Amino acid sequence: MKIFFKDKVFLIFADMLENPIIESLAVSKKHSVAKSCWIMDATPRVYRMLEILRKTAGMNIEMHYSVNEFAYRLQQNEELINKNAELLKKVLAGTWPWPYEWLGIPMEHQKKIIMAGCALDNLAILADAGVGKTFCILNIFHYRKTIKKQIDKMLVICPLSIMESAWVEDINKFCPQYTYSILWTHKKYKSKKLKEAAMTRLKHERTQGLEKEADIYIINFEGARDMAEELVHKGFDMVVVDESSKMKMKTAKTAKTRTANTSKAIKDIGDKAKYHYISTATVAPNGPEDAWSQFYFLDGGLTLGKNYYDFMLEYYTRLEINNKAGVFMFPQYVLKPGALEYLHRRITGTSVRVRAEDCLDLPEKSFINIKVKMTEKQQNYYNQMQKDLILKLEEGGQIEAANSLVKLIKLRQITSGFVLHEDGGQNTETLELMKEDDNPKVMALDDLLEQAIVDGHKAIVWGQFRHEIQMLTNRYKSIYGAVNCYGGTSDLAKIENVKKFKTDPNCKLIIAHPQSMAHGHTLTMANYSIYFSMDYSYENYYQSYKRIDRYGQKEKTFIYHLVVPNSIDMMMMKAVQMKKSAEELLKDGGFDRAKMLELMEE
Repeated sequence: MKIFFKDKVFLIFADMLENPIIESLAVSKKHSVAKSCWIMDATPRVYRMLEILRKTAGMNIEMHYSVNEFAYRLQQNEELINKNAELLKKVLAGTWPWPYEWLGIPMEHQKKIIMAGCALDNLAILADAGVGKTFCILNIFHYRKTIKKQIDKMLVICPLSIMESAWVEDINKFCPQYTYSILWTHKKYKSKKLKEAAMTRLKHERTQGLEKEADIYIINFEGARDMAEELVHKGFDMVVVDESSKMKMKTAKTAKTRTANTSKAIKDIGDKAKYHYISTATVAPNGPEDAWSQFYFLDGGLTLGKNYYDFMLEYYTRLEINNKAGVFMFPQYVLKPGALEYLHRRITGTSVRVRAEDCLDLPEKSFINIKVKMTEKQQNYYNQMQKDLILKLEEGGQIEAANSLVKLIKLRQITSGFVLHEDGGQNTETLELMKEDDNPKVMALDDLLEQAIVDGHKAIVWGQFRHEIQMLTNRYKSIYGAVNCYGGTSDLAKIENVKKFKTDPNCKLIIAHPQSMAHGHTLTMANYSIYFSMDYSYENYYQSYKRIDRYGQKEKTFIYHLVVPNSIDMMMMKAVQMKKSAEELLKDGGFDRAKMLELMEE
């Protein structure tokens, strides 16, 4: 342990501040060595130590704190960040020279993204769906590999669903001179007994793909985690993380460790590369905490610091939640006022932001609600279910928003014409409230599709439940060549179905769940996006309808919602209109009987 002295001031670094140093400081007081104590790189742990120091060492000296490690490091890196920001200003102002040829013919906003990526070694491309991020990154790769000869090979880490539909398609379209290798293969295994052998085979096929000499290697997030050691050993000059918001630290409890391990693996892979790029439309969809791991991969902490928990305390107030006995249970983080605005200012020097409405001449889009009236049997079921929920609200005053959402799922099912009964185990029984041909939403969809799918037009229908997606697929398979993409569709079938929808003129309809097909796909061959049932999440809603509302769309686009007035459907509509999730809507002022009925009103 070392203590540094400068003009009778202690310079103590955070990693040295443990209990023994308190004793040393107490001893030093007797000899009047120091007039003050300056703690550098202070962290929350340091602050706690300082309080102990005040109380136990009895030091009557002036104490100076650096703000914390986060702020101190940002101050040290300010010069480089400002330098990057100035360079970006020149690029975005069009004053940065560009005497080179492009791959393809980029639009003006794409030129700025490409030049920014060529000017900076590390760049976050924060662009809305449909602006052509993949095309821009391929141009950056072309610049660094062929024009400047700075790199040999690039690794792209992206969701499985867009490996072929976005990356492979764009490589073949814009730069077929470059070779690529996909580090994920699609195989069918008929027996569950072969699962272990299948995983071994998959790993072997990935290894073969990695050993293949190529210019561009493409792998999914799970593959990057599983093959981290091999990818680090391979050594890539340039690493791209597409849809980088999937690296976020905050996640469901059951997936927390898996997600954190994936983010760490990607960071380890990126450490060997000189050039780093991330692309996403929503860098922080749930709050600043979603941004940290993305920028930590991007520049190793230059922009947002190296410690996640210090970063959290910079943007959030930490509250300790105790039980009724006063025993600490868990921490709760409350977003500080102005935190999001501060984050956006902080990342300005390492990111370029492009909004679709600011750069694309997209055709006019229309949002239309088709009102559907429930059958008498549906209405009776709905009224009884709603009455039961109201009774519980009146008995308990308020219900937690998360619990409310679970109970409201039943109401959503009823408006779609069915109810799922679970026996507490794995068995689920589906109760059809009417014949398929008598289902009001199905009848409305029949009429809409009959008008929409003409003269070569195609449509996407979005649903929330397996039962309705399966039912609609079977209903329209022979009429419109319908295919589907949801949790019950295998990975291979998802890819084949999306490809068929894109290329087969006889496949005019795809039925999908937003979480299975809301990212990465360009589906401008369709110009109708129809919501048979709505999602709780605004992000899922936004990303799903943007599949048709993006660059390349030549037709007027229509977004239809099939809704039952004065029902749960209206609550879902109000949530997305306010750009909130339904849970956020319920949390605003609590959730009671009056609030529920108000949200459901037309």
